[in-house]
Amino acid sequence: MTPPRTDRDDPTLEDAGLRDFLPLRSDLQIADYHALLMDDFQRIILDSLPEPLCRVAGAAAVLFSTDTADTGQPATFAGCDPEGLRFSGGALPLRAHPGKHLVFLEVPEGMYSFFTDFRTQRGEHLLFSPPPILYQRPTRLAKRMRLQGPLILLRKNGQQYAGMLHDFSLTGASFFTGTDTLALGEALLIDFDVVECGRCETVVTVLRKEARDARLKHLVAVRLLLTNAQRKKVEYLFLCHKYPQLRNHPPAPET
Repeated sequence: MTPPRTDRDDPTLEDAGLRDFLPLRSDLQIADYHALLMDDFQRIILDSLPEPLCRVAGAAAVLFSTDTADTGQPATFAGCDPEGLRFSGGALPLRAHPGKHLVFLEVPEGMYSFFTDFRTQRGEHLLFSPPPILYQRPTRLAKRMRLQGPLILLRKNGQQYAGMLHDFSLTGASFFTGTDTLALGEALLIDFDVVECGRCETVVTVLRKEARDARLKHLVAVRLLLTNAQRKKVEYLFLCHKYPQLRNHPPAPET
């Protein structure tokens, strides 16, 4: 029997922070990391800060420094001033890193990404220079869960390959694999486990692939082709991984 739930105990996907939507950085330089998401940002704005952007103080942001071990600091956009853009931390104060940063900023009409330079710290605020270029997309990124673990790929011709999961969401996933023979648009079956939560097995199509170094091999991005029952299962896996209290209460089977 499912125990009584309160609003506090009833998490939803909307509880996920902006950093949960972004893929793992995996020791990449910030320019290479941003390149992974460039297809998501369709509009480029040069040498100006859009007025609506400066009116959305309180928006969620993530700051990445040039340190390849930096997994991103969740932050709050504190507004614009003549010297640039201000950000503050939440429960934890922001750590100041010198040099260039990559910033993702979520606003009501969508998202911005841009490169900027750290200038100074004033109290709880970090001040960054005005970015020369902003990239914009009209909607939020698909919700992603940073998750690493073994993955099996099965092609229609029966060939099977091993992979390493990079991240997944309700709509897609990405993984590293040693094979470079996967074709764009190809349909595959992928199979992976979310530890202590369950197993995901679904058909996907290949959207993008990028050659990496000898250690990371090839990064492949795929779209999940889910039935209604599979979508419900993937949503449970997403939430279960983020909220351990859900692990004893899997979704009811479809009737």
